[in-house]
Amino acid sequence: MRFLLSLLLGCLLPLLSLAEPPELLVPVTDSERAIVEANNPYFLAKETYFAKQYRIVTVNAPLLITAEKIKVSLFDDQAIVLEVDSVDVHPKGLTVAWNGHFVEPRLTVADLRATELSPDEAKTLLPDLHKVGIFAAEVSFDEASRIKYQYNFARFEEFRARSEPALYDVVFLLQTVVLPKVYELRPLASDPQYHVLVEWDPEKTFSVPTESDHAFTASESAENKAKRERYLDFLRSLGPDPRPANIHEE
Repeated sequence: MRFLLSLLLGCLLPLLSLAEPPELLVPVTDSERAIVEANNPYFLAKETYFAKQYRIVTVNAPLLITAEKIKVSLFDDQAIVLEVDSVDVHPKGLTVAWNGHFVEPRLTVADLRATELSPDEAKTLLPDLHKVGIFAAEVSFDEASRIKYQYNFARFEEFRARSEPALYDVVFLLQTVVLPKVYELRPLASDPQYHVLVEWDPEKTFSVPTESDHAFTASESAENKAKRERYLDFLRSLGPDPRPANIHEE
């Protein structure tokens, strides 16, 4: 009997080690997508302005605490696998700071050598290039007004007990040479659970001032200025934010 158990374990363990990691981003059905689009015309348009393509998802946030590895499906059948390095959880569960690294795909020293880095430079830089951060913050939701309250908002506790299980806004920015494109996960500000995964469109993205306005405008290209102005025109076309102006104090 013991021999049979050992034999079974010997067969199963390699299979378990090859099991696909759990998916962080859960796709929505067509009917869910229609509801989200109907309920979020302002914020869906705002959060997807810079998108070349996007999809609406829910986030399996507990995986950030429980899973050693997670899979993140992007677009066009592309997916990445990330492995956890550390997780910092707020004592009351209000925030989760997840830090990890790419398992798939991965760069090699040879990849970096192709960019004319020395072997020592490539080996030193490689670990940092694979690092990834994901941040989650608890929110509560008022169904009547369709207003989401972040954990540091005055009315967060009032609606927290009604938001069971706990709701989290989850964000990440995959802006790395490991991937050929830039991806971002953003929550919808007026929805309790839905997020949008965005692939950035380089034709729409632009630089913003990081120092003095005078120094920036003096060196800004005509293309960058045109992109910034188009974005400002877009924001004006959306109209005012539908949430109360004093939402932080409510």
